[in-house]
Amino acid sequence: MSLAAADSRDRGGRAQPMLIARALKKYFPVRGGGFLTRSHLHAVDDVSFSLGKGETIGIVGESGCGKSTLARVVLNLIHRDAGELIFDGEAVGTSDGITLRDLRKSAQMVFQDSHASLNPRLSIEDTLAFGPMAHGAKRREAVARALHLLNLVGLDPRRYAVCYPHELSGGQRQRVNIARALSLEPRLVVMDEPVSALDKSVEAQVLNLLIDLRQRLSLTYLFISHDLNVVRFISDRVMVMYLGRVVEIGAADTIFRRAAHPYTQGLLASRLAMDPDKRIAAPPLSGDPPSPIDPAPGCRFAGRCPFVEEVCRVVTPELVRHGDKTGGKADHLAHSERAHSDMTHSVACHMADAASSHSRAGNA
Repeated sequence: MSLAAADSRDRGGRAQPMLIARALKKYFPVRGGGFLTRSHLHAVDDVSFSLGKGETIGIVGESGCGKSTLARVVLNLIHRDAGELIFDGEAVGTSDGITLRDLRKSAQMVFQDSHASLNPRLSIEDTLAFGPMAHGAKRREAVARALHLLNLVGLDPRRYAVCYPHELSGGQRQRVNIARALSLEPRLVVMDEPVSALDKSVEAQVLNLLIDLRQRLSLTYLFISHDLNVVRFISDRVMVMYLGRVVEIGAADTIFRRAAHPYTQGLLASRLAMDPDKRIAAPPLSGDPPSPIDPAPGCRFAGRCPFVEEVCRVVTPELVRHGDKTGGKADHLAHSERAHSDMTHSVACHMADAASSHSRAGNA
């Protein structure tokens, strides 16, 4: 794991997490007849985690699990319904916390669609200069910054500064999007499927660029991807989401070597292998996820889990430390708020909770 270098912008010091999320919730109303709200879609439901300075957390899960909504809630692009966000020791979205303007300078996002993310009427130079100018920089200073950023992401400014988005390849456009995200010198970069639309050779180049930039600029990443191999390559820790909730979180090597939650195990088993002798004979995950609209109590994976018992359908499992035989609930958030060297492995499964009534309790 890469520790962040000393930074004059640090408010709480290197031991202070860059981001703390506590019990985040985001529900979208589902309208009925007469525009009345009949129910709610639980996109993000009681999500807590922390992100240390210089760390990369990879977020994985099937489509619709809430990954992208969580990213937008973290950046305050959409307002959360409940919960708390702390950015380097300062509350987000409160009168006495960090201002939205300062948050925009300190935290930026790279989106999946590299073409739709860029204004087709602006040259690359103007695209990269726009952010600094909007925050008060003179045009000459902003343009100089734009040319420097092009160099930083591996694009020759003499060639690409005057180009327009349609003149670039997908990989080049994504490099421009990364440069734009860095134009305000942020400390946190949230990436939503940044390499999923790229060819594998280009994908590898962009991933290596991201790792290099993280080290050179002391960046912190929240990295969303459906590609487990990409997540394992770039992440220090991995957070697995299912239907709006965190079901497992821990060090990347730990998650990939000994995943504890049946859903995580199914995701890992779904990866394609190059060895023909390791072909998948049966789907590791069967059935469709239940509706996220007003979900029933209990474990949301119960309908697809091969180890489901009555307790799973009734009681919602909490995150517990994997391997803890005490039978007590783990205060996962308290652990996650320590310095980011803490690699606590936690899982939300009754089989991992020695105090539950599941027949396999404590054996997950």
